[in-house]
Amino acid sequence: MKNNKGHSQRGFTLLELIVVMTLIGLMVGIVGVNLGMRLPKEKLKATVRDVVSTLRYAKNRAQTKAEQVVVRIDLDNRYIEAFNKKKAIPESIEISVFDPEQGWINNGVYKIIFFPGYGCSGGEVMLKAKNIVYSIKVSPLTGSTHVRKIE
Repeated sequence: MKNNKGHSQRGFTLLELIVVMTLIGLMVGIVGVNLGMRLPKEKLKATVRDVVSTLRYAKNRAQTKAEQVVVRIDLDNRYIEAFNKKKAIPESIEISVFDPEQGWINNGVYKIIFFPGYGCSGGEVMLKAKNIVYSIKVSPLTGSTHVRKIE
């Protein structure tokens, strides 16, 4: 397009720039809200993976090395520990443990002991964020770990 002096005009009008900036702002807002809603779920899934991998490694170590392995779940300080390594449990996640003999435990330190060969002391770890709950059961007979999502 040429103006009245014969020069071509290039660029965007102010209205075009406002429309584009508004669309970009809307897209950023939608993505931000979506990520904000997914973050607690992703933290929960990562924590479940940490707990399950720790328990499974402890079982395998007890079987292959023929030694007793203890996994400590500190409900007050919010971490799981085995082999002198601690994995933190985020503040946004509720944690409790079900002991076959004592029932639900919400504080203190709970130990799951894996015995040489097969078997362990057993128990169930419950992790909750928002309205999603994961149950991690450890079989006392085999030491196997089973994960179930409860919504």
